[in-house]
Amino acid sequence: MKNIIKAALLTTLLLTACAPVPKNRQEFISAVSAGSTFTRHESFASDKGYDKVVALMQKKCEQCLDVTVKKSMMDGAYLNVSRSIYLPSFVRNGNSAEFTLRVKYLPRPTREPDGGIYLVAADIAKSGTKGAQIDLYGPDMMGYGGMMDAIRGWLAGNDLACPKLH
Repeated sequence: MKNIIKAALLTTLLLTACAPVPKNRQEFISAVSAGSTFTRHESFASDKGYDKVVALMQKKCEQCLDVTVKKSMMDGAYLNVSRSIYLPSFVRNGNSAEFTLRVKYLPRPTREPDGGIYLVAADIAKSGTKGAQIDLYGPDMMGYGGMMDAIRGWLAGNDLACPKLH
């Protein structure tokens, strides 16, 4: 059964390998909105208040997402070492804000844009007198569920723990 799942995932990855890699935030949002494989778009509201959501996201970007993850794996007689450098960005523009999370892999994949691969984006807008309207774009595949749950929770105004990043 594991081999069937691996074969299905590999086939899907090979079929999508020819798809263009988003080079900027807007291309990433457009690709996710169009239903790109292994991605999801959620639109939801938070009643916790725009200012609280924005402050929490800024805090969590620094505390949880600005990290480098190192992995080591033996491949026969060789030790393979790789790094995932997570690059969060948060920009506030009055009554709206943009959150973006990119990741740089070392060694670098050949198709990775210079600034890293776009992994998550969120648009946050003030809604009414107290609320916030959020559009969240990101991965929908195994391995990213905990990260997406944490980010969604923060955007809803809940101070959740930092996720384990891979």
